[in-house]
Amino acid sequence: VGFKAHRQITWISVDGTIVDTVLCSTGTSTSGGRNGDGQSNPTYAPVIEYRIENDGSSVTHRFTSNTCSWPAPRVGNTINVLYDPEDPFNAVNGSFVALWLVPIVLFFM
Repeated sequence: VGFKAHRQITWISVDGTIVDTVLCSTGTSTSGGRNGDGQSNPTYAPVIEYRIENDGSSVTHRFTSNTCSWPAPRVGNTINVLYDPEDPFNAVNGSFVALWLVPIVLFFM
């Protein structure tokens, strides 16, 4: 029985742009934000577009972040994107909150 060696990936950081948002939660659960009336608010994930250089040409990729927030992210804002240079379609929201919020919360629980 063998083992599978994992390669170390150095992800590349580029600026992306929020081009749209998608609804994550309607606010009917406790996962949404709360407004002054005690009502839950819907949460939204940004749809992020980023551009990479590939053999002298420019290629644009788009993905939906798995990080939801309330209020909704503002379309047109710039956001950090990390992508795998061997698979440019494999990208993540590179913001501090997207990368570290859950690990920090779990650490202090």
